[in-house]
Amino acid sequence: MKKIFSLLAAVLFASSTMAAPAQHFQQTVTLSSGSFTAEAGNVPAYITWKAGNDKLTITQLKGTGKSAVNGTYISAPRAYKGHILSFEAETGYSIDTVIITCNGTYYGNSMVAGTAIGEDTLVISNATAIDARFKYASGAKDTLINKTGVTKFYLQNVASAANTQLRFTAIEVRYTKLASSTPEVTVGNLAFGTIIPGLSNATKGLDVIGENISENISASLVDGSNFSISGNLTSAGGTLNVTVTNTANGNYTDKIQFKVGGTLYAESEISARVANTIGKGSKDDPFTISDIESLHNSFSGNYWVKGYILCGFSGIAIDNTANAGLLLGDAMNTTTDTVSVQLPSKSDARTELNVNENASQGWLIKVYGSLESYGSYAGVKNISDFEIISKPATTAISNAEAADTKSVKIIENGQLFIIKNGIKYNAQGTIVK
Repeated sequence: MKKIFSLLAAVLFASSTMAAPAQHFQQTVTLSSGSFTAEAGNVPAYITWKAGNDKLTITQLKGTGKSAVNGTYISAPRAYKGHILSFEAETGYSIDTVIITCNGTYYGNSMVAGTAIGEDTLVISNATAIDARFKYASGAKDTLINKTGVTKFYLQNVASAANTQLRFTAIEVRYTKLASSTPEVTVGNLAFGTIIPGLSNATKGLDVIGENISENISASLVDGSNFSISGNLTSAGGTLNVTVTNTANGNYTDKIQFKVGGTLYAESEISARVANTIGKGSKDDPFTISDIESLHNSFSGNYWVKGYILCGFSGIAIDNTANAGLLLGDAMNTTTDTVSVQLPSKSDARTELNVNENASQGWLIKVYGSLESYGSYAGVKNISDFEIISKPATTAISNAEAADTKSVKIIENGQLFIIKNGIKYNAQGTIVK
């Protein structure tokens, strides 16, 4: 049976027409995301958890003369005798409620807010004690509530036996962003990623929030040669439209400055990569292999890609006995740009295109799938459609030569050759000297 123990504190603040109102939040801490730090000098080993978009920090560490905290506690959270749980909020925030869900199989007989912490526990020195104590016993609890919101406090397992542990399965924190009269402009950065002119949306919205501002917020680009901005901001903010205006290949950055009455309040960094492609990813105008190689999975989505089958690919290495994938090139004699294609299991694409069963080297094909890495190559996966555009002619090879069981196929510098009766042919059947 689980027992839930709560530490509650009411948050009191004076209202003001000039102050941004307090905002209340609630979050369950992801205990498996804890970070363990080994002992270093006078600082003992400890575990930290972040909550509230990193506005709150929870720390577990040992008290003076107690056993050290162990990194295995992250996967099986527990606090032994003398262990401390510290809760700390950033400036401008306060902690209202902490709810610790405990496993009833293991529990400490008393967990209190301590009054003294040794000098070796530097992580939570000067902690504010809360006048609240929890008594853990089967089916019983005793909680005193008489505190206002605090920014820092701690709880300590003061069980009488050294091996008595508090095992907890969840920590929920309710916290408040305090009311403030300080003027603020809040804005994030904006990264477009890869933009393909004529295909990508080159405009994105950037949200701006103003607090305790008495006049409209202005926005301006520092450089202005590669981006443009539009939209009207009020004292409360709004949405600013940012457009990539440079269509030449390259990586571009700029900054947007946000001012009120000539005073700079915030800056936003913007970035974009522009990549012009030969194709546009449609069935009638597919991406080329050089397009995909230049994008190298920086552009996501489902698109058509065209290329020659160079060889089979296992997902790790070139392998003409593997049915799992292919390597494509813009030409059969390419030695540079190649793209890997994963052929889905039990799909028509695998059945009809794999090199092992179809001798498909030299075929010109189009495939439709998602642009993502396959093996160590820029790739296409999740193929849902394909088209065989052409197959190499072999009319220069006689029937007798074609029937020769001693003929072999080889790849040299990415190009297919056929050796028959000691004569070397290319994929089109022409004799190669």
